[in-house]
Amino acid sequence: MPDSVNEKLKVVGVFNLFPHYREAIYKCLWDNSEIEFTICAGINSKNPSLKIHSSESLKTFVKNGQFIPLKNYWFGKRFLWQAKVAWPGFYHRYDVIIHDGSVYQLSTWLALFWIKLMGKRSLLWTHGVLEREKGVKGLIRYIFYRLSDGLLLYGNRAKHLLEGSGFESNSLYVVYNSLDYKTQKKNRNSINIKKIKSTKKNIFKYMELPLLIFVGRMTAEKHPLMLVDLALIMKNSNNPVNIIIIGDGPELVSLKRKVISYKLKDFVYIHGSCYDEEVLATMMCAADLAVLPGYVGLSAMHYMAYGLPVLTSNDSKKQKPEVEAIVKGKTGDFYLHGNINSLITKVTEWIGKIGPETRENCINQIEQYYNPEVQRTIINYACKGLPANQQPYSNNF
Repeated sequence: MPDSVNEKLKVVGVFNLFPHYREAIYKCLWDNSEIEFTICAGINSKNPSLKIHSSESLKTFVKNGQFIPLKNYWFGKRFLWQAKVAWPGFYHRYDVIIHDGSVYQLSTWLALFWIKLMGKRSLLWTHGVLEREKGVKGLIRYIFYRLSDGLLLYGNRAKHLLEGSGFESNSLYVVYNSLDYKTQKKNRNSINIKKIKSTKKNIFKYMELPLLIFVGRMTAEKHPLMLVDLALIMKNSNNPVNIIIIGDGPELVSLKRKVISYKLKDFVYIHGSCYDEEVLATMMCAADLAVLPGYVGLSAMHYMAYGLPVLTSNDSKKQKPEVEAIVKGKTGDFYLHGNINSLITKVTEWIGKIGPETRENCINQIEQYYNPEVQRTIINYACKGLPANQQPYSNNF
């Protein structure tokens, strides 16, 4: 810990990658009055669909010593070794060390061992667990977590499950998750009714219909094809809706074929992949309801930042921690997983009640818990070693 009361804590975050979606929180941690934050992250990814920063795109931060690029050595599909951060010499100048909480990052195991011997504070930033784990896999994960002094968790469900497995409550910090809310808020406030009407008119033949939206990678576990079934059944029931589908992935070809086969081109618009936040903002502000038939993760923050309630699966074992932002009846809802009739019933219910209050509920959820400033406050608190049960911004799930 710092020698002087006025000296900042020196904190280093060692991560597998620097994904674009984490840019806002990392920059928020760099702009910090309480800690001096350094990020070390790999610059070579095995996932072509994950957009990451290179050391070139972060050269100003490299020059300032705020970002240290690492070489990732991958073994098989999951196992990772980062040689530079596996040894004690790297950590001498830091007071607190934060690592990704992945048991597959082999260098982190060794680093945690050295950090413990050095008497420094260590934290793991992780999803935690989705259910109570048993057997060898659970044992390995729990041993790994106990090598640290605390966990930075995305949600309360993981905290409750870990408490039930014997973890000390005061070492389990819930830091939520976030996107670039400052930019999203700016975009949201710049979009007016005229722009929304123009967008609908350019895309749909029947622009007055309720509008649903899905943004995400087109994979089987997200069930995007259910949206086409929903559009057909609601059209045939004289209760038609329009749907915007944004994304790319293995299910995209089947999705396009199904839309043509069902003759739904007037009702289902497939945009493909999109990383332009202004375009996404306009489409989300034009929509009435986000519908994700599979699971929802960080995208829940994206939708709610634009005032959109989220409808998704009730299968809690498949859902990501961010699903906790959905408060049934206020910021979204859950349908019976895989059941098209249940999905249609919920969509119909929500179309009838969406209004200014729903929009306000969604935005308030982001402003209260799911933004970079809140995350920074909680991470600073955890780095100081203060008790997790008294952490700021506690949302008792």
